[in-house]
Amino acid sequence: MDFNFHPSVPCDFNKQPVLISGKESLQFSNNEYLVVNDEVFEVRFRYFVSPFKEVIITENLIAVGFQDNFYLYDKIDKTTLLVFPLNGYFGGLRFHEQRFYICDMESLYCIDKSGELLWQSNSLAVDGLVIKDFTAHRITVQAELDPPGGWKDFILNKETGEIIKT
Repeated sequence: MDFNFHPSVPCDFNKQPVLISGKESLQFSNNEYLVVNDEVFEVRFRYFVSPFKEVIITENLIAVGFQDNFYLYDKIDKTTLLVFPLNGYFGGLRFHEQRFYICDMESLYCIDKSGELLWQSNSLAVDGLVIKDFTAHRITVQAELDPPGGWKDFILNKETGEIIKT
């Protein structure tokens, strides 16, 4: 599926955009529009905190990492399953073995397809976390501990998020 972010509703779109950032976000004055094929989804947010944004579309779900939140929206039920606030800023998003893995400036989160938080890692970084690899039981991440450029590798237990090796 093709998707793009736009600062305004595309002029050729004649339907009301679907709000995926939750009703609480209606009070926020900033927004962007995610266009997925012929559908437009509105994401409202408080502040610009990060240039990073990612979308994963799987079956009926749209997962969006943007600014300082992770959103999970069910296209069939037309409901926002989760608006998950992150620490500092959104940094990265991966989908592996039916789970979403979300990075913010400090930690890694594991969320299932129903929107349930399964675990959160300890604060590993001070300015960013990157998932490098998955194996059957482990996740390898890089965490920036001493910016700029002071990255360190960690191996986490894939079922708990606990550090196995540094």
